[in-house]
Amino acid sequence: MSDPSHDPPPTLLKTLTSPLVLASFAAHATLHAATSLVLLKTTTLSQSLSPSDIIMIAEKVPSTISALVTSIPSLHMQLSDWPWREDVLRPYPALLDSILAQHIGYTLYNVGIMWIVGGQHPSAWIHHLLGVLGTSLMRHYKLAAFFPAVFLPTELTVVATNALWVLAKLGRTHTKAYSAWTWIRAALFCGIRAPAGVCGLLYALRVVAKQRHAAQVKNETASGEETRRTTASEGSMAPTRAKDPGSLWTQMTRLPALVWILTVINYAAFSGLNIYWTRLVILALKRRVYGARNLGLDGLVAPPKASRAAVGIHHI
Repeated sequence: MSDPSHDPPPTLLKTLTSPLVLASFAAHATLHAATSLVLLKTTTLSQSLSPSDIIMIAEKVPSTISALVTSIPSLHMQLSDWPWREDVLRPYPALLDSILAQHIGYTLYNVGIMWIVGGQHPSAWIHHLLGVLGTSLMRHYKLAAFFPAVFLPTELTVVATNALWVLAKLGRTHTKAYSAWTWIRAALFCGIRAPAGVCGLLYALRVVAKQRHAAQVKNETASGEETRRTTASEGSMAPTRAKDPGSLWTQMTRLPALVWILTVINYAAFSGLNIYWTRLVILALKRRVYGARNLGLDGLVAPPKASRAAVGIHHI
């Protein structure tokens, strides 16, 4: 398999209509349609749920599958393969390109569902639209891929969010299963989603620091070699010196302007949204725990507006 970082960049339109993207879109749409038919044939569910609820419950199946096929391979790639251990700007793994294509196809399908159903939280629209734009541009330029890749493992939180949403729609908010998934969701948000941006930035700074240290060591060695040659009056060629790669910011701004500007915007936006969503999830958990204690119930009392938003974000 050829390294996609060495292939000529496709046009932006081709990144949205490539075979992998279209196959992903078709697979998720087909799975949604099949799930909808099963739900409609289930008499109890079809009578107790609204048409929009049927659509949204059906969406949870492809949503969960997409979350798993995005988060697990990307987590393995980052923790096992370490493609960015020496450079966070140039490597573009073939596996990442496949993950991004799948993710674009799913997100386009999901945006269509959000449009049909309506009433989605504004942050979910920001998340999806920036996601499509960022991943499409990444497949086009194939630069600074580390930064969007940082957020791919956070898709694992979608599994818990989907489980809670379905249980709530089925009227199971007073069950132990709902309580368990509330704690699982909070753990995933606190352990993966909230720290992703900060951890990714610290890792990138560490890689750049190692680059600069390696250049410094090479130059110190070269200086010592030059001194030795001068003292010995040797006339051979002077040793090659390494150029300082510069800070992370300096290296970023050497990339095409559209790449580094949108990378900075997307990275800041996703980092901020992840912290915001984690706050809402913690508020929902606190409301449930203290509400259950005060009322003597293992259930969720009516949450405040902020907590309701955390429960109502269906795709995070």
